[in-house]
Amino acid sequence: MKVVALFNTVDAGNIGLENFAFQKSDLRRNIVAIRQSRQAALMQINKAYPDWDVQIVSSQEDSKTSLFCGLPTLMRLRRPMVMHAHHARAALLAALLRCIPKTRLVTTAHSNFNSYKKRHKISFGFAFLFSDRIVCNSEGTKASLPWFVRRTKSTVIYNGIDFRKLDIASSSIEKTQTKTVMVGTVCRMVPQKDLPTLLRGFAKAYAKSEVPLTLRLVGDGPERCNIDRLIRELDIEDAVELTGALSRYKVYETLVDMDIFVVSSRWEGFCNAMVEAGAAAKAILATDIDPLPEVIGRENAVFFNAGDSEALGKQLLGLSVDSKRREKLGQKARDFVRHRYSLELSAERYRKVYEGLAEELQG
Repeated sequence: MKVVALFNTVDAGNIGLENFAFQKSDLRRNIVAIRQSRQAALMQINKAYPDWDVQIVSSQEDSKTSLFCGLPTLMRLRRPMVMHAHHARAALLAALLRCIPKTRLVTTAHSNFNSYKKRHKISFGFAFLFSDRIVCNSEGTKASLPWFVRRTKSTVIYNGIDFRKLDIASSSIEKTQTKTVMVGTVCRMVPQKDLPTLLRGFAKAYAKSEVPLTLRLVGDGPERCNIDRLIRELDIEDAVELTGALSRYKVYETLVDMDIFVVSSRWEGFCNAMVEAGAAAKAILATDIDPLPEVIGRENAVFFNAGDSEALGKQLLGLSVDSKRREKLGQKARDFVRHRYSLELSAERYRKVYEGLAEELQG
């Protein structure tokens, strides 16, 4: 069975790529990079998966070249094949290729459809029409699919986490013994993550807390300057640590000292960072938006309304002085996510989708 995965670009943090790399070696796998040269894609894959002998095709060497210039190259791929598209441009190109005989198309929806920009909605909408299977990473994402998508061809496969890597990283260092309670989060600094609400909520708790509080922000992004400015305005510079962007291994190490993990997002498709924090037995405080209660379990975390820094501050105050509650929440989250979101389970479910479509091609 041949499966061709199409991405805009590939790198070590690509969730779909990690799942594809975890597939059994008897699967003939090709990767197509839409906006990345073959050399750049190969360098990223060798860095993340040095033992993976995978075939890589670039649809174009120049990322500014028209999307359709890649069609002749991709049309020469040997068929029959199952295509698996992950990003908007990749999904649009795969939908065009689906018109060729002896092909089948899987498209993964990684985020709430309503959160996409107009051009991405058009690309994914077109791809959904031509897809044989649509995989959503949560029930919340599935519910957001546009009205014209037949629900019979959509299914939910949750993202998978490689808990082995998390355990290796977290066991390499010991938690710092201190009376200070560390609040933290891991995310890109973009409007979606609503870090201003987190900062304002933390500032309220910091001013009133009976125990010392610190905040660790792991990540970087276009909102970094605004975040820096707000930290100064709130006068919490001495309590906030900004790590910048880190490798996944380093991210796992930063989780060790965190006592409370906050997700302040205004929308999400799944939120791997929250699941990883749960797997590390951290108490989760998250916005009450779809699909976060579904993903972490309504009883396994504390929730607040998106954008409500007052409620966030109150919840932080309560958790900061109640170590037993934090420990109980962390253990419940750990048990829940490790049972549901292993990389092995996610890869096996994708494997069944591929096999089902391969049988259609042979039939």
